[in-house]
Amino acid sequence: MIFRKDGSLDQPVGSIESLPADSLLWLESANAEIVRKNVNWNSFVDWLSFETLKQNGSIEVRPAWPSPISHPMKEIDAAVLVLVFNSEAGPEILYTRRNLNLRSHSGQVSFCGGRKDINESPIETALREANEEVGLNINEVKVIGSLDAISTVSGEASIVPILSTMEKVPATSPNPDEVSRVFSVPITDLYDPANYHVEYWSQNKVPIHFFSAKEEVIWGATAKITLNLLKALASFLFID
Repeated sequence: MIFRKDGSLDQPVGSIESLPADSLLWLESANAEIVRKNVNWNSFVDWLSFETLKQNGSIEVRPAWPSPISHPMKEIDAAVLVLVFNSEAGPEILYTRRNLNLRSHSGQVSFCGGRKDINESPIETALREANEEVGLNINEVKVIGSLDAISTVSGEASIVPILSTMEKVPATSPNPDEVSRVFSVPITDLYDPANYHVEYWSQNKVPIHFFSAKEEVIWGATAKITLNLLKALASFLFID
């Protein structure tokens, strides 16, 4: 996949693979505003159609860049629902902030999701958890496929993100035992370099990504999944 200067197919600007694999720092250039202008619900749906055609109907929607994994990938033991819906601001991504009383990742921003039950598929896990956590009507959700599985920063779990869409703003009713807040962020805001930074932790300089939006900080596995989605979408958009 390459960026194009215009709508033509014979003027490549540069290979996606040549851009930084672990961050959105390339968006600090003039590319950022151009990409953001090209993001709307129609372009998002076009990208999904393109990915489906490219994958020959496969449910896997893979980013153009590999996602660095700091720990050996284990068998998938958790799934999250990455819900993108249409709004007046264009495509938005649904997030939650976990209850402070939870034993793990308390108070952190996350996608709806959790550990798989026995004999449960990742899609079934993601949809069940979304219904339990925020009361999402799963009959209104269109499942698109899966992004690349990732490991958490600690390496304690491997997670498969299930990409899904809704044509309207979802109605939610958060379970207070699990969720303290439900919010959404327009994808254009996530492409804003002012809302993003990366830090390198540990002796191995593991990249830890951070997005700031809606008075929340998105980081860790949730930010890594968000980053992969943004990269995959950006690879489809044309820039001048």
